[in-house]
Amino acid sequence: MLSTARTLALGLLGLALVVAAPATPAHAGDAGDTGDLGDDTASGAAATADADADGAADATHPKKKHKKKKKKRKHARHPDSWVLTVAADAEATAGALTGAGIVRDSGAFVRVEADAKPRLAKGKLRLELPVSLEDRETFGASLAQRIGEIEARVQVRDSARLRGTVSGGVAGTWRPDWPDPYQPLPDGTLAGSSRHSHFDGKFGLEVAGIPVRHQHARLTYDFKQVDYADDANYDPFDAPTHLMPADHTEHAFRAGWHWLGDGAKLGGDLRLTYTSYENVFSRDAGTGLTHAGAGGPPPNPLETTLDVEPSIDGELELGRVTVGAGYELTLSSDRYQGYYSYVEHHPELDVDVVLVDDAKLELAADLYRRRYGANSYAVNPPTHPAFEDGGDRRAETRWHLGADLRWPLGDGGLAAIAGVDVKARESNFPDYIPGVYPATRAYDIDWDYTDATAWIGVAWRRGRSDD
Repeated sequence: MLSTARTLALGLLGLALVVAAPATPAHAGDAGDTGDLGDDTASGAAATADADADGAADATHPKKKHKKKKKKRKHARHPDSWVLTVAADAEATAGALTGAGIVRDSGAFVRVEADAKPRLAKGKLRLELPVSLEDRETFGASLAQRIGEIEARVQVRDSARLRGTVSGGVAGTWRPDWPDPYQPLPDGTLAGSSRHSHFDGKFGLEVAGIPVRHQHARLTYDFKQVDYADDANYDPFDAPTHLMPADHTEHAFRAGWHWLGDGAKLGGDLRLTYTSYENVFSRDAGTGLTHAGAGGPPPNPLETTLDVEPSIDGELELGRVTVGAGYELTLSSDRYQGYYSYVEHHPELDVDVVLVDDAKLELAADLYRRRYGANSYAVNPPTHPAFEDGGDRRAETRWHLGADLRWPLGDGGLAAIAGVDVKARESNFPDYIPGVYPATRAYDIDWDYTDATAWIGVAWRRGRSDD
């Protein structure tokens, strides 16, 4: 299943690289968790398992939200020559984690990450080829992962107030032998699976401009095709809802506007995302049945969802302190009978503090409150136990607290870094108990968890690239 996305994405990337091939540069200088809970009585929604996997993967990453404006580096530019700039950074960290979503593994880890962003500019044309690599190894837990991504971007700047960008790229994530809660073994352990590994093909279009002074507008379209590795025990004919790969295609449209003033920013976005799955079947309202499997009635159509996400955000600089806040509303519609439809509220707060010697402390807090629709899981004992809080509607709350510190070590771009993240989820969905619910399975899954991750390390940065 990886071949379709790989062929499409590599084709797009190759096209962008052919268009981007310039003459030899004449000048060189220096130049930047949240899927549905699985409640399938066979295996749970495949998207949920990946959401937990992504949560585990993100747990060791320093915070990357609310990027600040970067100062432009000036170079001597000539109308008829190419100017090369390269921004690069690398990190090496070591730490510990206590849990990774519904997988209750704990242990230590080491992580190495490197990013590079070469850029060629000539007149109104900019060509970029950002590359990123990551390797994480764990000890005492089986949560190793390797991630690689490369993208080609071609940007035309009609003026200082208008630019258009075409991009295409590929990315791969390899997660070997992660413990799989949907494959319990007789001795009480979990079988390892690589089914959370995936290959992504991407394509994007963007138009951004400043129609009026201080007013910044942006329109984007992003296409992504994600192909997951098939588990060795996946049977698409006799057990199509057990261990099904969450292969899917996304079409995302976004319109954004922001006002940028002196030390302040205010604006918002509207994002529409249509997602279609290749192996995940839609579910009946209330019961969650898919009718997939050998014999019996024909299965339901494949799952499709439409998400509408309006958001607002702002930022204010107060001397050495920068405060950012935002709110996003997600209206997710399961296009079949609404079994997975939900409304989610997401407020967030970031505080960045510049300390002595240009050291920087970043603090973040996020809250997610999700409530499913009237056609979601319906209580019907004994096959559908009551909600744990005695309520009449499926719901969950997630929150995240994070802190990151960066302390420069001289003027060579080297810095000491440290961070801590705490993530938690509370769900009223009935826990899976072996032989009880689901009665025909030995699953043992607690949907509530609290994960903590802490790390320390060194980072290096060369150059900064402007957007």
